[in-house]
Amino acid sequence: MSDQAWIDAIPAVDGHLHPPQRLPRPTDRDAFLRLFTESDAPAQLPHVAHTLYFQQALHALGALHGCPPEIDALLAARRALSTEELLARSVGEANVRALLVDDGYRHADSYTLNELRAAVPADCQVWGVLRLETLVEQLAAQHADFGAFEEAFTDALHDLRARGYVALKSIAAYRCGLALGPPDRSAAAAHWPRLHALARAGPLRLVEKPVIEWCLWRAAAVARVQGLPLQLHTGFGDRDLDLLQANPLLLRPALESGALRGVPVVLLHTYPYVREAGYLASLYPEVYVDLSLAVPLVGPAAARVVSEALELAPASKVLHGSDAAGLAESVWLAARAMRGALRAAVEAWVRAGALTAGQAEHVAARVLGRNAAALYDLTLPG
Repeated sequence: MSDQAWIDAIPAVDGHLHPPQRLPRPTDRDAFLRLFTESDAPAQLPHVAHTLYFQQALHALGALHGCPPEIDALLAARRALSTEELLARSVGEANVRALLVDDGYRHADSYTLNELRAAVPADCQVWGVLRLETLVEQLAAQHADFGAFEEAFTDALHDLRARGYVALKSIAAYRCGLALGPPDRSAAAAHWPRLHALARAGPLRLVEKPVIEWCLWRAAAVARVQGLPLQLHTGFGDRDLDLLQANPLLLRPALESGALRGVPVVLLHTYPYVREAGYLASLYPEVYVDLSLAVPLVGPAAARVVSEALELAPASKVLHGSDAAGLAESVWLAARAMRGALRAAVEAWVRAGALTAGQAEHVAARVLGRNAAALYDLTLPG
């Protein structure tokens, strides 16, 4: 199994990413470095260039674009290509057959799902993931009465798959943490007049826990009926996040209560709680582990992260994703890193006599794409 070709030939599904933004692409070093960090502090940028992830990405992107692995050379090579051309190159070279796109992040400044469908190669599908908090923020400006909002929220979740969506997503970890209690309609309704006023005055950032809980559990009920997974942000992110409140173990009471029974729950990112996420996936049939953002952001440590996920989580419940946002090539970087990490992990098991070569290839195929195709009910091209 020492040949890389066997794992490169496996089609991949990118189970979590965001559409490219319409804003001008980076034209200077600082703007380029910002694409490789979760920090928004300018003083952090000089350090970003010294992360192993950035150094690895620099060499990889140089090879992808046929230029020296230097920032100025990469900026020049990228300027010669449109965003659509960058995305098409990345998806094609990554052998990615489906993109599951959360279009609720900076949605006003980003490409639409239909524009992405026109940009990617013909053998790649684009599906939507509906972000709940963005939907609530949009509806808050339109409805002064909480009862009217309830009706509009439920209507917005009607027949999602027919509208191109294959999953729901919540960033409750960012807004109120993952220690989620049962829904309390009275408490949620009490917050609504203030939320409506804020939304009418300008962009709203939903942080009211009773409203988030009410909407999340209502959406979970819809997901159960429609057979849709629910993606939840867990683990690290930018400094707007309280990492302690993003530990997936905080979801255990909700899982034990049965509130999520019958709803596939995809724990996104998970780092540094990869083992905790794997533990939950080993206990609860609803729980899956997605390694987007963790791979490739942890750089050369990606093989260790993949191995940790698979220590307890069944290989049928571990998923690949990129969390691509500002950099179109992140789709390719993540797929490249995941293939390398998976290959290192399964070949180590083969050498140890724990797996046959055939079993190792089966595990890699599941993680790269087959698990996502089954979970999200995708029919992949080709």
